[in-house]
Amino acid sequence: MTQPTAPRDIVLTGTTQPDLPGRILRAGPAEIEFDNGQCRYLRVNGVEVLRAVSFLVHDEITSQTWNWSENSYVRLDPAAEPAHILSIRRPR
Repeated sequence: MTQPTAPRDIVLTGTTQPDLPGRILRAGPAEIEFDNGQCRYLRVNGVEVLRAVSFLVHDEITSQTWNWSENSYVRLDPAAEPAHILSIRRPR
């Protein structure tokens, strides 16, 4: 008996939904493309100079630090972590 296989798009991206184009903001020769609210690309005169901006976020309550980028979120669990106080840290 053979195992059923998932469709290619499910295997690659986890969804059958198409990837929607990002929003592009332009100022002179510079353009920034946002994807789901995240800065994805920075181009100057059509040349990509920066990709996928991310930053360190520190939780002042739990002392945990995360590298926040494209799909980051905050999970609240009333039993374990009812709140977060987050600050942005510069990379060392």
